[in-house]
Amino acid sequence: MELLAAGHTDSAVAHELGVDRGTVRRWRGEPDVAAALAAARRERETAAADALDDARRILAEAAPRAAQALVDALDDDDPRVALAAAAALLDRVGLTKGAAAPSPSPVGPDAVAELSARFRRMTDAQLEESIRELEAEANRPRGVVILPAEDPSTG
Repeated sequence: MELLAAGHTDSAVAHELGVDRGTVRRWRGEPDVAAALAAARRERETAAADALDDARRILAEAAPRAAQALVDALDDDDPRVALAAAAALLDRVGLTKGAAAPSPSPVGPDAVAELSARFRRMTDAQLEESIRELEAEANRPRGVVILPAEDPSTG
């Protein structure tokens, strides 16, 4: 019963107990066993949901620290780190690669509040992944672009 309640297949339970799979199916069909298995499944689902809620709460509580780490990285001595942080911040506020910039507007209290709220919704994992991606992008070798000389006749 414990193996079934833990979610093992009929075949696995039969093998473990040295009985035929049909025997396990018959056990599963008994009303008392079926009720106990349903209760165990609900218990597992509740425990999983509680664990997920705990994980989300922990990440939500840490999100402001992670956002502050990105903001602090803007002042890093290494320009690659500062650029990566800037790109991550812009990405998190909706200015992703290829996205059109929103129409210009002065940064007022509403914009600051919106940015703050967006940072608070981000998880540490999301922020850390963005930082890793941006650091990899910043460290990628770049070619030198040589612009053609101006033609004085087209002035």
